[in-house]
Amino acid sequence: MTRRTAKHEQKRQFDWAKSSHCMAHEDIARRLGVDIRLGLANVLAHTRQQEYGPNALPQPSPPGLLSRIFDQLKAPLVVVLVLAGLVTLALGHWSDASVIFGVVALNAVIGVVQESKAQKSLAALAASLTMRALVVRDGAHQDIPSEELVPGDVVLLTEGSPVPADLRLITSKDLFVDESALTGESEAVDKNAEHLGRNEDPLAERRQMAFASTLVTRGHGRGVVVATGLHTEIGRVAQLVQNVAPLETPLVRDLKRLSLIILGVILVLAALNMGVGLARNMPFADVLMATVAMAVGSVPEGLPAAITIALAIGVHRMAQRGAIIRKLPAVETLG
Repeated sequence: MTRRTAKHEQKRQFDWAKSSHCMAHEDIARRLGVDIRLGLANVLAHTRQQEYGPNALPQPSPPGLLSRIFDQLKAPLVVVLVLAGLVTLALGHWSDASVIFGVVALNAVIGVVQESKAQKSLAALAASLTMRALVVRDGAHQDIPSEELVPGDVVLLTEGSPVPADLRLITSKDLFVDESALTGESEAVDKNAEHLGRNEDPLAERRQMAFASTLVTRGHGRGVVVATGLHTEIGRVAQLVQNVAPLETPLVRDLKRLSLIILGVILVLAALNMGVGLARNMPFADVLMATVAMAVGSVPEGLPAAITIALAIGVHRMAQRGAIIRKLPAVETLG
C-alpha cells in the first residue's frame, strides 16, 4: 500500500469515527475488526500502530539557540542599544562600545538561561507524566503506554483513570466522567453505553462516548478506541490553538509603548543635535559622536537588564512553589 493510499484509508477511518456516537457498539466493533471480549490481536495492534502512528499530540520543537537569542534582542530599547553600540564601534570608541554590548549580552544571557531551564523542567515533567492504559489484547489484560493505543483497542475504565483516547463505550456501570477540560461542564457526566445519539448532538450530550483528556470520577466500564492523536476531539482543539497568535502580557505591552516613546524622543533630540552641530560648521565626526553619546546616554540601558533580573527572580520564587514558567513575562500574570 502506497503512503498516499494509507493516508486516504486512515482519513476514511477517522471520518466515519466522527459519527460513532450514532452507531451501536457492536457495529463499530465489527467495522474495526475486533472481538469486544478478546480485544485486538497483538499482531494486528502492532500493524495498526505502524499505520496510524502514536496516540499523542505532536509537540512543537523547542526554538533553537539563535531563535531564543533573537527573541531577547528584538525589544525596541535593546535594538537602540545595539545600533548605538555599532555606531560607537565604527567610530573607534572601544570602551564605550564594550559597555553597551555588555549590557545587551547580560540581558540576553539571563533570558536564554532562564528559558532553557524552564524547557528542561517541562520536558522532565512531561516524561514523568506518561499516561498508561489498561487494554484487552488476545484475551488478556495488558497495561501499556497510552501512546501505543490504536483504533479497535478495547480499553478498561476504572474510577480515577484518565481516558486515553476517544472511546465508544461498550459497557458502563455507574460511570461518571469529568469532561470539564473539553466541554467546560463543571459537573461529571453520567455515561450510558446503550444510549444512541444523533449526528447533531453536541459533545456534552454524547453519553455513549468517553473522550481523551477527560477523567473517570466514578464507576467503571470499557470502550473501543475510535480515534487517536490529532483525530480525537481534544486533538482538534489543539490544532485550533496552534493557529492562535500569542498574546502579549500587560507588562510587555507597556514596555513596548514606553520604548517607542523613548525611541521617538531620542530620535528627535538626535536630529536636533545633529542639525545644530552642522549649522555651526562643526566637524561631522565630532557631531556624530556627540549625537551618538547623547542617544546612548538617553537610553535607560539598565532597564532591560533590571526587568529581566526581576522577572527571573519571580520565576525562581514560583519554581520553589512548584510552578514552571517557560516565558519570563508570563510570571507577571501568574504571580
